Amino acid sequence: SLMCLAVSALQYYANCRYMANPSTGGIISASQKRYVEYVETMLYNPGLLPHTNTVILVDLSLSSVPLFSVNRSNCKPFLEVYENGKKILSTLREPDVMRTYAPEDGAIDMSVNMGVCGDIRSSCTTLATSSGERCLPSRCSNSASIRPSWTRSALP
Repeated sequence: SLMCLAVSALQYYANCRYMANPSTGGIISASQKRYVEYVETMLYNPGLLPHTNTVILVDLSLSSVPLFSVNRSNCKPFLEVYENGKKILSTLREPDVMRTYAPEDGAIDMSVNMGVCGDIRSSCTTLATSSGERCLPSRCSNSASIRPSWTRSALP
């Protein structure tokens, strides 16, 4: 399958890197992995070339409510979106203004509705009153690889 080819290339690169300098551990960053997958997609799907169109980031959905409060019963998430390394959106507000989500809510949907283009990173973080911020998974992609037929991209 196509994914096996990208995985094989990444494994080969990691092995070579490790052999050259064992202190690196052969680590491959998420962006390296992502770009190898972009190239693989272009090689095997010539009609799917990158574009420079702005795409609309409609919303961010979390399929369950993480329990990061002090008593592990709820969370107050906020979203940050970065475009080409520059923060273009933050929903962080004063803690007493932010909505608190509980397990009974089932899911979290945060509306974004903004155009993005280039390297995009969305990061969802939640406030925990006495233990500081807790990071949830972030999602990185490049808008050039987003196909018009894709309607949703969810955080893992």
